[in-house]
Amino acid sequence: MKKTFFLLVCFFLFSPFSAAAEQTRRAFSGEFIPASNGERLLALLVSLTDPDSLELEMDAPPDDDGAVRAVFLSLHGGSLGGLRIERLNIESAFVQLNPPSEWIRGARRSFRVLDALRSNFELMIDERDILETLKTYASGSWSRISAELASGVFSVQGRYRPGTTGFSLLAGITTRLELRGGKRVMLKSPEIRINGEDKTVLFQRDIDRLQPIIDFDGFLLPLTISRLSVGEGKLLASTATPPRPVGGIRYSYVRNREHPFSTYFPESFTIPADQFRNGDIVFVGGKTWRSKIVNLLEDGTDVFSHTGIVRMIDGVPFIVHASPDAEQVQMESTAAFLSPEKVDRASMYRVKGNPGAAEKASRKALEYYEARVPFDTAFDDGDRGRLYCTELIWRAYAHAGVDLADGLWYRLYNPVLTGRLLLPNSLSRSPLLEETAILR
Repeated sequence: MKKTFFLLVCFFLFSPFSAAAEQTRRAFSGEFIPASNGERLLALLVSLTDPDSLELEMDAPPDDDGAVRAVFLSLHGGSLGGLRIERLNIESAFVQLNPPSEWIRGARRSFRVLDALRSNFELMIDERDILETLKTYASGSWSRISAELASGVFSVQGRYRPGTTGFSLLAGITTRLELRGGKRVMLKSPEIRINGEDKTVLFQRDIDRLQPIIDFDGFLLPLTISRLSVGEGKLLASTATPPRPVGGIRYSYVRNREHPFSTYFPESFTIPADQFRNGDIVFVGGKTWRSKIVNLLEDGTDVFSHTGIVRMIDGVPFIVHASPDAEQVQMESTAAFLSPEKVDRASMYRVKGNPGAAEKASRKALEYYEARVPFDTAFDDGDRGRLYCTELIWRAYAHAGVDLADGLWYRLYNPVLTGRLLLPNSLSRSPLLEETAILR
């Protein structure tokens, strides 16, 4: 009798299908103002993933401490870390989130999963997702990019035009994928071909730094992936037990292109405006694929991947930088440059004891912006008509008589990019600079 009573109590407490769960259906499209913690969670997830559609089921909304007993998420056509996701399903039980009062729309760092008893997961990425991601981050030097997921093999190829030359290279990678430790997806036996010739050995260092290609170790929820398959144009990854709906309250969201859901990006890295000086250099790092590509050339992953120079206008700091996204030199507010959607760490540096050079360098950077100097997709420091991010800083200070890059150049030795390159993390190590603030 005691055993029967215990089992009944456990069923009531632990079953996500408890009869006490509310039976509510609420549908949203485009912009909406959340009126409960459940709707706040939906709004936050929409702001972070920008999905085509999203369904959220819970036995009850999160309480004011962030506790929710059973939750199911189904996302279609969203974005995570710069990678488009065709489908993502997650089911989790006894989840402790940080309090809803701390959630900020569009601020990924404002949302944390503190604990979860268990989580089940299913992810599908298709060829279209990969193509959209590659085209987003590929520079203007790449064209005719294609991707294929078939018979356990993942392959990508495209044409690359070095610099302003008139010829192009046909470059591609073919690889199998391997699951390790239930957390990481690795490239297995990759082969890189340039104009039909196997050049894998020349890119081995780059391949090693790219690993893992997907890492679930830092995922919001604790997961152990046990299934991975590639074929029929899709990549599938899942836990041993597939996620399933939990019933109860159901919220659904559908994107409305005429009335889009607005995302408010707060300034996640804050510093008083009066602490900025003309010529200060702001270094940032992030988790996007563009940052990971920069990290291929650095030692470790916790490195800076982009940089800009401060120019004060009417007492307000702006950041001038050579933007690969805009494909030219841009000037942005500190809030836009340090948007939490792009950046997860940032620091500010200043040239030691030379405010005159800093002032002159910031004026030169402003000239680059006003001239709309194009981004240097070939990363060729010999081409003075184009600039990449660290090259802009180096040239601006060289104009002021200061060589920040002395002894810090990185030498490239592969068939696609050759010559020397100034990396953000290397520039931050210049003995002529001192760190004046870690932006949080």
